[in-house]
Amino acid sequence: MIIDIQIPNAEVSQDFKDQIIEKLPKLEQFFENILAVTVFIHQEGIGYKLDLKIAVKNDTLFVSETKEHLQDALDSAIEAMIRVIKKYKETTLQKK
Repeated sequence: MIIDIQIPNAEVSQDFKDQIIEKLPKLEQFFENILAVTVFIHQEGIGYKLDLKIAVKNDTLFVSETKEHLQDALDSAIEAMIRVIKKYKETTLQKK
């Protein structure tokens, strides 16, 4: 799984980037066919917006979370992506 972290307008520590790299492989427990993950972090006012985009074969899954603290945004985005992955797997299995 390729992980791309893009931070155009926010200050983020290397420790936080390491946390992202450590937490994202957890998503593979729910869907093993993840090709790449892109994380966009934007500072918005007093909070942060974190977009999580996952490339899977023939599709892209996306979630966006805005929170006051960056860690909360990451945790919420991962939880939301797990829900999206489960729903995606249900719908693709029904089509087969």
